[in-house]
Amino acid sequence: MQKLVNQSKLSDGLEEVNIQVVNDVGIDINLIVDHEHLYSMLPFLSGLGPRKAKDLISKIKSLGRKIWTRAEIFKQNLLGGQCCYVSAIPFIKVKIPEDDNTAGFK
Repeated sequence: MQKLVNQSKLSDGLEEVNIQVVNDVGIDINLIVDHEHLYSMLPFLSGLGPRKAKDLISKIKSLGRKIWTRAEIFKQNLLGGQCCYVSAIPFIKVKIPEDDNTAGFK
């Protein structure tokens, strides 16, 4: 029956569902950067798309370390402008890396 559905509408519907699910669950940014197979979720984050998601990954990797706070994402200008930051940051989780026990929670 899927072949009978307009393919453009089907594609739009699937994209909308992906956006809703990714934003409902959220994304741990440090986990995404460490695991390439999770990159495909990032473009569905609110405020991002394929180009901005790819730029975000490359900027974080160029830092050579983990992200510790959401504010750091803004201070390092990792998401581009303030508008993109405001749209995406509610759905980004920043978990403290377990390999540094002395850092505590921020």
